[in-house]
Amino acid sequence: MKLNIGILYAILAYGAWGLLPLYWKLFERVPAVEILCHRMIWSALLLLAVLTIQQRLVEVKRLWRSPKTLAILLSTATLVSLNWGIYIYGVNSDRVLEASLGYFINPLFSVFLGFVFLREPLNLWKWIAVSLAMIGVGNLIWELGQVPWIAIGLALTFGLYGLIRKVTDIQAVPT
Repeated sequence: MKLNIGILYAILAYGAWGLLPLYWKLFERVPAVEILCHRMIWSALLLLAVLTIQQRLVEVKRLWRSPKTLAILLSTATLVSLNWGIYIYGVNSDRVLEASLGYFINPLFSVFLGFVFLREPLNLWKWIAVSLAMIGVGNLIWELGQVPWIAIGLALTFGLYGLIRKVTDIQAVPT
């Protein structure tokens, strides 16, 4: 039986994502902000190296001539940075369940944003699916017994990031 390569990639991606909290736990004595700063600096250096090798630094120079594009990218970078900072803090403060809950709330928030701001319609089956997911998430929050601020922060930052990226014409990898 031949395994579809997409299924293999999905298993590897979700497996890595599931193991990521164990990685961040190795740094629990390091403040979340310091971990986040390292992540940002090393990612920027790697990106700079890749763009240099691909001879695409001219695209970066072009960004500086467009204040609107730069503002959009700065806002999305800020939202992703906040998202990662909240996630790292959640894991390193032993609130992994709450951090995980944020990634259950996020799709619901994204559907809400799409419905309200993008006028994306929901048919009967989508309403049923969203309602069932909301009941499940509501039950998890009830069992948690407190307001899941980390989860809410994760859902808000990533949902807003997704919305801004959706409504702008800036490609993730310019072609």
